[in-house]
Amino acid sequence: MLDLRHCSTGSDDEGVALAGLFMDSGLIAYTQGQKQARQDFRAMNHAVTQAPLALIVNRSTAGGAEIAAAALLNSKRRS
Repeated sequence: MLDLRHCSTGSDDEGVALAGLFMDSGLIAYTQGQKQARQDFRAMNHAVTQAPLALIVNRSTAGGAEIAAAALLNSKRRS
């Protein structure tokens, strides 16, 4: 169980690193600006477990925790 309620601190890089702990492959996030090319952040096959994962968030989840939560939700991680 990963509880990210009321977690509104942390950088984007920390969110990418957190998601990478639970994902073997796939896109975690990307950045793209008007004058900046798209930069992808992908999981690097470093998942610490393949066990089922319950993720808890609320309206106060933001920042890096929000990136991790969205990546894990979109990965459709199954065990």
